[in-house]
Amino acid sequence: MFYLDESGTISKNKPHASNMRDVYFIICFVHTHDPEQLKKVYRRTMKKLRRTFADYFATHVRNPREPKGSELTPIMKHYFISELIQKTDITVSYVVIDNRHIKDVFRENDARTFNFFVKYLLQLKELDARDQEHLHLNIDNRNVSLMNMHQLEEYLATELVLTEKVRHVQVEYLDSRDSYGVRTADLFANLLYQRLRYRRNPFPDYHLQDRIRKKSPIHPASLEWVFQQFKASGRLQSYFYIPTQKN
Repeated sequence: MFYLDESGTISKNKPHASNMRDVYFIICFVHTHDPEQLKKVYRRTMKKLRRTFADYFATHVRNPREPKGSELTPIMKHYFISELIQKTDITVSYVVIDNRHIKDVFRENDARTFNFFVKYLLQLKELDARDQEHLHLNIDNRNVSLMNMHQLEEYLATELVLTEKVRHVQVEYLDSRDSYGVRTADLFANLLYQRLRYRRNPFPDYHLQDRIRKKSPIHPASLEWVFQQFKASGRLQSYFYIPTQKN
């Protein structure tokens, strides 16, 4: 079972060199065979973060019951990801689209482009036996692909079932308020996006003390550091840059 979310935009025009905000569009895939365990770990971890950083959540988070990945500092992201690695079976894959270099045809229809790159990753990714039998995708219902809620399922059935990559495809669109898997995908999608956008810049509030780990002195966690720690865990299964470039 996969949970998908996106970060960034597919720009209608080639971004200006100084406008890093519109450079990248990322589709993140979080895989699990145990969504109930993922839900339990997510809820416990977020509860601890809210309690430990109560002042931060009160002033920096719009909805403390459902914080967005963009609202968590690198230290919080690192703790959250560490808990997920230790206590769940999740793995992560992703596609990065660089708007500076894609062909104009990809700018014409957001939903079509999203569907194409979902298929692109799934075709190249090695799926286990359970996913080959029944490929189940859960997508944030605020996603760009919502122009036609059945379009992606039909497209993947054509591309993956008829080529015998999988036997069945099921696509569901979920409200993130009701799906901890979608929220987890949002966390990783934002980490991947911010890591590229702010690669040479410090992140606000990264100096917050690590009151969970109670370590002193703390590591001045950067987004790149958080990403590299996750990559070293072995849970990052596959990633693709469009056009091709080094990670």
